[in-house]
Amino acid sequence: MIRTLSPPQPVGTSASGLFCNPGQTVQSWYVAMPSRRLRRGKVVGVDMLGRRIAFWRDSARDVHAVDAACPHLGADLSLGDVIDGGLRCPFHHWRIGSDGACVDAPCERKTPNRSTRSYPVAEMHGLIWMFNGPTPSFEIPTLPEDDDPKRYRRVRVPPLHLNCHPHLALANGLDVTHFDKLHGLTFSSEPTLEQVDSNRLRVTISGRPRSRWVQAITRTHRADVEAVFTTIGPSIAWLTFTRPLRFHAVFTARPDANGQTDTQTFLYLPGFGFKALRCAATLLCVLHADRPILNSIKFKPGFVESDKALSLFARMINQMEPES
Repeated sequence: MIRTLSPPQPVGTSASGLFCNPGQTVQSWYVAMPSRRLRRGKVVGVDMLGRRIAFWRDSARDVHAVDAACPHLGADLSLGDVIDGGLRCPFHHWRIGSDGACVDAPCERKTPNRSTRSYPVAEMHGLIWMFNGPTPSFEIPTLPEDDDPKRYRRVRVPPLHLNCHPHLALANGLDVTHFDKLHGLTFSSEPTLEQVDSNRLRVTISGRPRSRWVQAITRTHRADVEAVFTTIGPSIAWLTFTRPLRFHAVFTARPDANGQTDTQTFLYLPGFGFKALRCAATLLCVLHADRPILNSIKFKPGFVESDKALSLFARMINQMEPES
């Protein structure tokens, strides 16, 4: 069972049927690429969310993103150049501003009133993010205020593909029952569930692995594993281990063209050396058995009483804003 700390908060009701729906994309922050891939004055095209997006970095190092189809004849803007802070189409040299509007068309007597869609972007955690809606409805999470960033080393895990829907990949961390049955974790106290707001759902667990070798690797033969897992919107989850060592893992999930999942995970580990290796080993012990199941699952929402967190997560997503 799972204990609920607070009642569900009111959320919008403008959409339904979004959870695990490959035909719909929910408005959220999605990872586009590592920051280092986009150099100053350069353009990079990324195929994501069912379209091609042109990202560029101007001379001030600010990042911009627009639909890559030029509003003239549809040429790929990601093949163009960065000129005067805007993006110049390679075909007829129309120049597109950061808001997606045409600001110059050298072959025309008057600049056409044409535009392509622009997107909010952010650069955090060594990654470039894009929000697929007009205005971000929540912020990208950062390290807690009581954590000193200097004590952590950020490690980006190689991208991973899962055959399941992104919502299901994130919901896996809310499924407290499977930590007992699949991962062999005996709870020392009842897991707690808290809906922080309309975008965040938090589960807190405390327990001890039954496997002796897992206890040895994680040094939990005398102390519990304590962790807090928080979903942020439909595409981000933040996992904080508070015991036996404090560290963070951040999971991001983006739908591909087939409604499956492209993940990008990064860790905040306590420095270098043995402590960091223990943290990575702890995470691996907790998550190692999930991938084959997620890759073969044929999901149906057959929630029962013990699936309280999963069913609440599904309801939250169903009441978020779809991409229009």
